[in-house]
Amino acid sequence: FNVGTIGRSVIFPAHKFVLSIGSPVFDAMFNGNFTTSDNEPIDLPDCEPCAFSAFLTFLNTDQVIVDANSVMSTLYVAKKYGVMELEKQCVDFLRRAISPENSILLLSQARLFDEAELAQTCLKCIDKSTTESLNSEGFTEIDKGTLCAILQRDSLTIKEVTLWKCVLSWAEAECQRRNLEITPNSLRS
Repeated sequence: FNVGTIGRSVIFPAHKFVLSIGSPVFDAMFNGNFTTSDNEPIDLPDCEPCAFSAFLTFLNTDQVIVDANSVMSTLYVAKKYGVMELEKQCVDFLRRAISPENSILLLSQARLFDEAELAQTCLKCIDKSTTESLNSEGFTEIDKGTLCAILQRDSLTIKEVTLWKCVLSWAEAECQRRNLEITPNSLRS
């Protein structure tokens, strides 16, 4: 496998039999109609080398080797190749790591990866420590759907004026992302 982006990719050797047993996607790829040459690497530009390494380690040894920097990319690879036990282990790692400082970003990622239980755990953390969560690094970078999911909650523990200031900061950042002039109308939209 040639894993990563051009210029920053890493070659990983792997055994088709191990991959086929561990992943339904690779099983279909290697034992179905898709044929590959043993000498030609399969390009995976959308995977991080560290995540693919953790993925291969799991398939070969059942050991999960992730940290805060690699867990999301490893979860992506596990979901992409249908390795449910590795998915579960990554989500468990994230659930144990939730704090007010990272709950907003983890909520955004949980929604992206369609992890409803993890999203609910993040929302409960946000409910308990709303001000700290909304003032955390990354709040202004979340998508509109995640912002709306937070704002729809009746259980937030924050003064309305403080919540308004946080949402205004998010709207200003969104205007900048869209290259819009920061005006009352653009903030409102």
